[in-house]
Amino acid sequence: PPAIDRDGSDESLAALVEHARPVVKRFADAAFRRPIDDVSLERLCEIIRAEMKQEGRSYEQATAEAIKRILISPRFLFRLELPRDKDQQTAALTNSEGLTARVPGLKPI
Repeated sequence: PPAIDRDGSDESLAALVEHARPVVKRFADAAFRRPIDDVSLERLCEIIRAEMKQEGRSYEQATAEAIKRILISPRFLFRLELPRDKDQQTAALTNSEGLTARVPGLKPI
């Protein structure tokens, strides 16, 4: 953790959360196999903030709680496909047709 006194003030709490932000972002980017969006990152920082406001919760425990949330997220457990635009759908369809097309001169077995 950073060398910030945890005196319970809003400034020290904000500094600790800001120190945890890049740590959580780096972990989430790797876990989700794509960059985490700003809204989700802010939610994780809110979890850290709420955890640290609880009596007796350390910086490490609060950050671990955010990491636990990442590990139980469907975006970590499953590889979710992002919606495709029309050009990507056309390219995917063309590629799949090429994979299933018959090779000329070959007889089916």
